[in-house]
Amino acid sequence: MKKYFRMVLVAAVSTFLLSGPAPASAADDGLMLPGTSISANVSMLNQYRWRGLDQSNTQPAIQGGFDLAHTSGLYVGTWMSNVDWGTEKNSTELDIYGGFGFELPNGVGVDLNFTAFEYPGAAASNKYDFQEYGIGLSKDFGVAALSVGFNHSPEFFGESGDAQYLQGGLDIGLPVAGAGLSAHVGHQWIDKNSTYGVDDYVDWSVGLTVPVMGVDLGLTYIDTDLEHSTVVTTLNGREGVLITSLSKSF
Repeated sequence: MKKYFRMVLVAAVSTFLLSGPAPASAADDGLMLPGTSISANVSMLNQYRWRGLDQSNTQPAIQGGFDLAHTSGLYVGTWMSNVDWGTEKNSTELDIYGGFGFELPNGVGVDLNFTAFEYPGAAASNKYDFQEYGIGLSKDFGVAALSVGFNHSPEFFGESGDAQYLQGGLDIGLPVAGAGLSAHVGHQWIDKNSTYGVDDYVDWSVGLTVPVMGVDLGLTYIDTDLEHSTVVTTLNGREGVLITSLSKSF
């Protein structure tokens, strides 16, 4: 469940796809189709949260992925992270995604995407694997960029029924090159709450990213509005937390 505050390919990827032709690289050497480019990313975090919920049993996580994009707006990618829910052997999450990004005449970026969430090593009986369809809109106003997105899963994690996620984001660049502030809020609806383990809820975050010696240092506070209920028996892994991260893109 690739870190949600990237909007699952809403704003950043749309901008990347529309930025122009691929640089002189493998494409020029005949190793890739003209107009294509490939990028990679790797991150280390003190804890992995997805839509406000703990995915690594409050332990550190190492994550990374590859993206292949074409100037037409088409893209595919894959991303991995260690995960741990403290209940059984399961140490890997693998996301495989693709989509199409384009820009409207008024400068609004549109992103249509599909993501398959896979959990190699987990027992098939747990039904962890699921898929999501998404649409995102983004607009860069210069001093700030706004984005909204909607995701739908016909059968969510653990066969918890259909689910929807509505989210919005704000990104503000700072005078220091590469530094920025971000804010996020989202609402998750799940058909079978007792199966998933939480009620429908709101998650939110605020973050700061600063480039330091060639890598990006991130500090992000994440929280939810979950409270104890007949479904939510514990708030461990659902309470507010400060996430620190080091990331690098290639």
